[in-house]
Amino acid sequence: MLEQKELWRELENFHIVKDETATVPLVDKDFSKLLNLAKERTKAEQPYVAASILMRHTAFLFTAQLYILSKYRVKWTGDLAQVRIVDRTLDDRWAPQWSLSGGKWISVETEKDLKETIKRIICYDYRMIVKAVAAETNSSPLVLWENIWGYILWMYVQLFNQGDEISSRARYDLEYLLDSDTWKNIERHSPFQRFLNGQTPEEAMAHYARVTCCYYYKIPGHNRCSYCPKNQTD
Repeated sequence: MLEQKELWRELENFHIVKDETATVPLVDKDFSKLLNLAKERTKAEQPYVAASILMRHTAFLFTAQLYILSKYRVKWTGDLAQVRIVDRTLDDRWAPQWSLSGGKWISVETEKDLKETIKRIICYDYRMIVKAVAAETNSSPLVLWENIWGYILWMYVQLFNQGDEISSRARYDLEYLLDSDTWKNIERHSPFQRFLNGQTPEEAMAHYARVTCCYYYKIPGHNRCSYCPKNQTD
């Protein structure tokens, strides 16, 4: 069984920490508190810019769970109501962390449990936030989906290189996320398929380029990302 110290060391790499002083919830009656915080910290003028930056940070929470699931076959039993944001700034940049105030990390024993866990993390929990934030800020859901895709792709490709057992699990999990049947009665197809554009995950990572713009360059003092699609049109 995965030792708790090792587990939290892994989670900290995804900005997830134990911090009982955090008070601002991820999920409230709406996402206005978090969006206002993101706008204040980033100085974003447009709501859709603050939304995109917030979702780039929120993506760590869900990518971390997928990572732990693939590498150790362990899942978090808590829910989004138990997530708090730890507001912090590093080198003059907003770099929030996430605190889990409840739930346990337990082993996943069956394929059914595995698939249900993957669906809960992405198809239900992350999708719920995408839909709510997009509606509240008039944002494109596709942008918000791609904000987590970049982290998911990088994470899985890293796991592909961590031995046969872990690599096999990671490939299985990613294929399940990409399978349109997984998204039946949720979305018309996996939102991640479009970002692969017919490439293998390794090819997509080696030549990484976004389909949508995350608007990072609209934050005062920042430029376009090197993989921004707008670079192709100039």
